[in-house]
Amino acid sequence: MSLRPTVKQRAGRAALWLVFPFIFALRPGLRTAQQGLRILQDVPVIQPVDQTTFEDQPPLSPQMAAIRKRTRTLGRLYGTLCLLASLWWVMILMWSGGAAFSASCVEALACAIVLGSQFVIQGFSNWQARTGRAGKLSEYLSDGRLLWPR
Repeated sequence: MSLRPTVKQRAGRAALWLVFPFIFALRPGLRTAQQGLRILQDVPVIQPVDQTTFEDQPPLSPQMAAIRKRTRTLGRLYGTLCLLASLWWVMILMWSGGAAFSASCVEALACAIVLGSQFVIQGFSNWQARTGRAGKLSEYLSDGRLLWPR
């Protein structure tokens, strides 16, 4: 009886060796997201907000005002950079003559997507700071007038 690993065991180890960098890179973000969700589950809803009006509630504390200012600034920055990256992608697409899957075109599109997602995240944080409650992302995205941070 040999103590050497079988082909299945060696293939499993090789697969884990190949996947480990991705799992290791995503673990801190996953832990942070799980911790944030646990914290948000315990936050009570302060009051329902009528989303048809643009009246903002005054900030409750200096910390909320600082969060609101920071998320507004970063949201506008990411929104502008997303727009510029999208324009850059269109320019590359037009100049490359239809090579939509070229390396430079895919890279520019990936940058635009990442900047756009950061814009949505900062806008969502700004909306939560403005309303003073922990709302859902679907509730934030349901009204397009709430998208741009104020």
